[in-house]
Amino acid sequence: MEPERLDELLRAPAPDEDGARERARARLAGEFARRPVARRPRGRAMVSAGAAALALAAALSPPGDAVADWVRTAVGLPPQGPARSVPAAGERLPDGGRLLVASGGSSWIVEASGRRHRLGAWRGASWSPHARFVVAWRDTRVAALDRRGRVRWSLPARAPVTGAIWAPSGFRVAYRAGGDLRVVAGDGTGDRLLARGTFRPMAWRPGRAHVLAFLSGAHIDVVDTDTARRLARIRLPHVPHELAWSADGRRLYVNLHRSLAVYDARGRRTARIRMPGRRTVSAFAPARTGTLVAVARRAAGGRSSEVALMGPRERSRVLFRGEGPFTRLRFSPSGRWLLVAWPSADQWVFLHPGATGTRSVLAAARVTRRIGAAGFPQVSGWCCPP
Repeated sequence: MEPERLDELLRAPAPDEDGARERARARLAGEFARRPVARRPRGRAMVSAGAAALALAAALSPPGDAVADWVRTAVGLPPQGPARSVPAAGERLPDGGRLLVASGGSSWIVEASGRRHRLGAWRGASWSPHARFVVAWRDTRVAALDRRGRVRWSLPARAPVTGAIWAPSGFRVAYRAGGDLRVVAGDGTGDRLLARGTFRPMAWRPGRAHVLAFLSGAHIDVVDTDTARRLARIRLPHVPHELAWSADGRRLYVNLHRSLAVYDARGRRTARIRMPGRRTVSAFAPARTGTLVAVARRAAGGRSSEVALMGPRERSRVLFRGEGPFTRLRFSPSGRWLLVAWPSADQWVFLHPGATGTRSVLAAARVTRRIGAAGFPQVSGWCCPP
């Protein structure tokens, strides 16, 4: 990371700078005191210390000048002069693409440059393939919008719409109105009922076929939406919090609170990824390639959280720690960066995973004010280079 960039990220004003500095010193000292003693080449040790300092700086409230200078010294950079202001529109996205954001009954698009524009008073939204369009909803209405927020088609519903997702092919949209799960063509035609008595989690399987996994009662159904044929039924010990397919469509991950259950396309369980130390899963996101999953896991008692890369036969790699919950994880279009939504710090944290930990940490602070949202802006998706 360039020194100028580090200044921009760390030199934001905040209350209680002295307290923040002392908390940072105490925490870093504690981490190093618990760290096993091992001889390493000097160059690698400096890299590790720098990464630890950066991760700790992001894990605190946005630091002021004093903390910024202390972190620079820990990394090996000299303290600088007066602080420089951070652009109000936000920093560039580290891997390009666009973010789709929702908060307080409104939705926004954040461009790669950091510029953002409001789509309108839509309670939630999700991307179409290649991010050319957005499917959005509010009250008893679901609609397709272009990136300027202009309505391309709109449908009324008999009950409040609570979610909608676009199929990877672009030719189908699934949405939930009350307990009814419905499917419509990508051009807004052919609206029809798929299932009744369904609940929030649902996910399209990647590929040309229009296969949807969704929660119905105490089980997950995997259905070909074009023929209404059920391909699999997965019975669960309790209601899951979230589900998602792997990028290749071979694995379905299900959040069972203290573990992730992994199923194949036929509904057979192939693995279970358990959380250590009675931690619970607050969010997860399969990697763009391979079998790894990014997991936000919360400690027993709920005071602290961490983000780790995990897999059925992979050793867990902790990337980031902080106080309070992490509510959303989203991989960048290339899969090289991971966005962590951190409401209690009012930050989006961007992590660049490495072979043994985190290579780089960037943080966009005060995102609620920068977006102009009524509450913390949750990221619905990070899609597609321009």
